[in-house]
Amino acid sequence: TPFGPATALASSEALPANTSCKFTVQLLGGGITAPHIEEWLKYGKYQGLGQWRGASYGRFRFDMSKPRQAPL
Repeated sequence: TPFGPATALASSEALPANTSCKFTVQLLGGGITAPHIEEWLKYGKYQGLGQWRGASYGRFRFDMSKPRQAPL
């Protein structure tokens, strides 16, 4: 750079293989439906999440339960 060498530090965390988690997605309208969410999650098998996803880290599988109406 014009001001000298550039230095970049990266700190990343990783979970061991076969780590599992459970979460709920609550849709708040706007035209997004359960099939949209399922399509996006399917992409995780190929691309993954997190900083090192381009190196094949962060890929995942998922099980999606039947969509249900959230209580108001």
